[in-house]
Amino acid sequence: MTYQTVKTFYTNKNLFLTGGSGFVGVSYIEKVLRSMPDVGNIFILLRPRKGQGIQERLDTIKNNSVKINY
Repeated sequence: MTYQTVKTFYTNKNLFLTGGSGFVGVSYIEKVLRSMPDVGNIFILLRPRKGQGIQERLDTIKNNSVKINY
C-alpha cells in the first residue's frame, strides 16, 4: 500500500466548498491556499442573505482580516 501526503493528494485537484463565507470556511480557504499552493480551483457555493447579495458576500470573503492572496 502506498501512502501520500495531503499536499500531494490535492495537487492540481479542485475543491468544492459550501459555507465558505463563514469563519470556518474563510479559515479553511486560507489554510488550503497557504499550505497547498498547487491546489487546483476552489469553488465556493454562496447564496444570497437578507440584504446581502452573492457579490457582496464574495467581496466580504476577499476583504476578510484573514489575508487571502489571489
